[in-house]
Amino acid sequence: VVSSELGKRALTGCVNSAQKLNYAQGPDWGPFSSCRELHHSVALQCLQQLRTFEAELRTAIGELDLIVGNMREASGLVRERLCSTPGTNLIMAARDVVDV
Repeated sequence: VVSSELGKRALTGCVNSAQKLNYAQGPDWGPFSSCRELHHSVALQCLQQLRTFEAELRTAIGELDLIVGNMREASGLVRERLCSTPGTNLIMAARDVVDV
């Protein structure tokens, strides 16, 4: 659960930083349109934020990938144990046919 919350936060941060970066690189600066140094400074800050959130997102994705892998492994072990338990072979065969 923690990884998914971190992932949501990082993804939101990526989107917000990318929007800020697009705005910083755009023409809508009003009275500050001639302040190129300010544009560059704000764009650089937004780019740094974006890179930070992208790294956090990659970390969260990696953690979630591990969790999913562990869940697949555990469900495979449960399936093996069920199949090796007398009387469950018919239940497992029926489940595979129905594809529950």
